[in-house]
Amino acid sequence: MVTVEKMIKAYHSERYEGVTAFLLFGNPTDVLHLVEGGVKIPSVNIGGMIYEEGRKQLTKSVSATPEDIASFKKLHEKGVQLELRQLPSDSAVDFYSKIE
Repeated sequence: MVTVEKMIKAYHSERYEGVTAFLLFGNPTDVLHLVEGGVKIPSVNIGGMIYEEGRKQLTKSVSATPEDIASFKKLHEKGVQLELRQLPSDSAVDFYSKIE
């Protein structure tokens, strides 16, 4: 586990050139910060985001705060594909369509 800032530095380091990584995030704002830091992330699979007060229920398994939704919209504007897929064998669903 590393901070967003450390991941940005590692991504731009020659030491890790050619390394493939599977990244897990707790929220979409961290993903946005990585993309804004120059990390190329072509797509994001949105997993379960539990419902709590102050969150909007977007799908059965995903609820989001207004900040989360703003980050998803910015990621979409930057060309990051947002998809919803519970299992690897499932077909990808366009998550952005669930926001609007």
